Amino acid sequence: AGVDLDAKKAGHVYKSEADEVALWLGGIDDLWQLGKPVGRGGPWNGTAVQTGKPSDPYLMTGYDRKTVEITADEDVNITLEVDVDHQTGFHEYRTFEIKAGKTVTHRFETGYSAHWIRAIADRDCKATVWFEYE
Repeated sequence: AGVDLDAKKAGHVYKSEADEVALWLGGIDDLWQLGKPVGRGGPWNGTAVQTGKPSDPYLMTGYDRKTVEITADEDVNITLEVDVDHQTGFHEYRTFEIKAGKTVTHRFETGYSAHWIRAIADRDCKATVWFEYE
């Protein structure tokens, strides 16, 4: 993975001769020494969304606690779909009724697991679907 350019060369951090690129290189077991994985992000962030067109899939596996915040500039229903097994495709998780300018927050059941998640809106709008993984 990419590393800040001010990172010191040591152990798993390697920098180019001209200090233009820094990389962390290690094995899978090394990752667990860095602590529990956490993350924030999402498939839409103030994105112009088209009716019925799914977002790109967003990674959902590997985190204990998951929360999503959904907002839009129009009244819209946004459906989250999950891929739980890489074989049967996406399945509806839940549809959220979003009021223009309001944020809906949903915490997934502790331990809920899926590989991928995506969002679909039932009308054109600008929407944000933002996850926090802990």
